[in-house]
This record gives sequence, C-alpha cells and structure tokens, in this order.
Amino acid sequence: MALPWLHRWWLTFEIARIGRFSMNATFWDAFLAGLACPTQLYAPTHGDRYKQVGRVDAAWKKVCRRVKDALIAREKPVINAALEGKNFPRKVQDLQVLSRPATRRTEVFIRADRSEDWYHQGPILAGRMTLTCHFGNEKTKPGTGFHIRAITTDEVIPHQQGKPTKPFPKSRTESARVHVIRT
Repeated sequence: MALPWLHRWWLTFEIARIGRFSMNATFWDAFLAGLACPTQLYAPTHGDRYKQVGRVDAAWKKVCRRVKDALIAREKPVINAALEGKNFPRKVQDLQVLSRPATRRTEVFIRADRSEDWYHQGPILAGRMTLTCHFGNEKTKPGTGFHIRAITTDEVIPHQQGKPTKPFPKSRTESARVHVIRT
C-alpha cells in the first residue's frame, strides 16, 4: 500500500530529523511499500554505535506509531450527523449513513432504544456511503427510537436474518452514534 503524499513528506522530514543511516534508495522504496522495517538493516555493533541503536529504535517506533495512528484515523467511519433526530419508515433504501466515503469495508448496526441487541444491517464497501437500513419490524410501534453505529473490523460478519448479532464483533475503529425515530 502506497502512503499518501502527506505521509511521505512527513516521513521524509522525520528521517532527516533523526539522521541518515546507511540505507539505500531500494530499502526506502521497500519501507514505503510496507515490505521492510528500518531497524532490520541497522544491526548493533560495538562501541558508540551500539548505544545509538536504542535511540534509533525508539525514533522508528515513534515514526511507525504516528503513521499507524494516521492510517487508523483515516479509516474511522464518520456517521452522517444530519441523521440525528430524523424520522424514518421501517425500511429505507440507500440511506446515506456515512458523511464521507468509507476507506475500507464498514459494518453498520442498529438497535432500538429499549434494547441492548445490535442488529447487523450489512456492509458499506470502500468508496461508498449508503446502505439499506431496517428500523424494527412490522410489530415495532411508530415513535420508537433507534441508534445507528458503524465499525470497521477484520472479522467477516454474516447476515443474521433479523436476529441480533451476538457477541458484538471486535472493532478496529468505531464511529459516533446517531439517534433516529421510526415513523
């Protein structure tokens, strides 16, 4: 996966700040492609260079942590805040659940106010923002409130055919929740 230009610029800045090591352009290409780690080529020797290894490792861990945090922040789904407090019928085709396109597969869940059970609505694939949502069933009374949330996960979540998702899947990132009302 190629890093966006901003991350490349920032990484170049961090590399210059930390100092140049005996690494060639081929290594940096592999690193930016996610195929290599800088500490793999910087092996400890003796004397002062051995003392620098700890500082170099700590610096690279800091750089890698910042890159990871930036990628996770980019991945986090953002719920469409315009949905808050809106009224919807039982089934809504192509509801814009996200305010920006998903960057990876995002799973959407809905639960009623008086329930702790989350119902899987399906995935929103990368680049999309809409999904068909079901707010209750034929027996659900008008005026019932529902909460919507979106998560990204590494797990494949099967469709539950109207049954609650238990246990709730472990998420990589989670959106804020919005509250809507069934008409």
